[in-house]
Amino acid sequence: LALPEESVSAVLRAVRARAMGETPPTQVPSNAQKDFWESLDDGSSRASLFKAIFKSRLADRQQEGALFVPPVGKEAYLKKLQMLVDEERRVQDDRRKHFFSKDFVTSVPGPLFPSSWKPTFSMHFARGSSVAAGGDAARSRQLEESALDPSELLKQKPVFDRSTEDRVRFRIYRRGTLEVRTTQEEGDDSKEDVGAVFEARAAAPPGDHHPVVKATEFVMIVDVGEAASEQMYRYFVVYETDLGDVSFTEKLGEGAASWEDNPVDMEERYACARVLRVTDCSGGGIIVGRLKQLHADGASSGLSSR
Repeated sequence: LALPEESVSAVLRAVRARAMGETPPTQVPSNAQKDFWESLDDGSSRASLFKAIFKSRLADRQQEGALFVPPVGKEAYLKKLQMLVDEERRVQDDRRKHFFSKDFVTSVPGPLFPSSWKPTFSMHFARGSSVAAGGDAARSRQLEESALDPSELLKQKPVFDRSTEDRVRFRIYRRGTLEVRTTQEEGDDSKEDVGAVFEARAAAPPGDHHPVVKATEFVMIVDVGEAASEQMYRYFVVYETDLGDVSFTEKLGEGAASWEDNPVDMEERYACARVLRVTDCSGGGIIVGRLKQLHADGASSGLSSR
């Protein structure tokens, strides 16, 4: 795309004046510039390429007016531009694909996303020593695709809301066991697209041979009435394996004790409770099967004593 010599001279004069701090002369966009912007809607492959570059929500080149210089139309140059645009689209597609999968972990977003997404500080509740990403990674193993309607959940505040350099917002909404993931291009008329709906299910119980690395006792206040005096305390113990699995046990009324492996709402229980004491069991030779047997023996003796 060639520009008349007078147009090039006018642009150079305007650029020189702006560099010297002077007011650039007022210029009306040339016919070549007008033709370029109008050609972006002709449906050709070249128009599609230039439209992806100059009419994206990140470009402000059209505001340059007479200072704008249309790109050259050499084939080699256009091929390089097309390669860059295709690479950017692949990254965008890979981002969405990974974000909408169960493999995405908010605390470890991965190289596809900005490094600023990775938190510099985080707290992990009761997870095994080999779970590098904490509770988020453990939760991802419990997610299954769901057909539930996410419309009501989208009205709540997201638990995760981050943007990429191309101004696409990635959000995660959670309520109970339901989780919804969406993307939205920043703009007044952009629509929030739901890409994945998950429901947390109880993970498979740990194998009897897995070693127990830690035992933690918690206490939780339970309201049984409106008055402050109408409260009771619940005590429970959580055993953790080296793979991040947990076994939950609580002593109920009349001496009975419950036992749950990898409860779905374990994170919520942690958030509502306080730690009383912690014991490091690593290297003690304690395995899950042994604890289950002790629990079963205790339940049997409790029944026989009634």
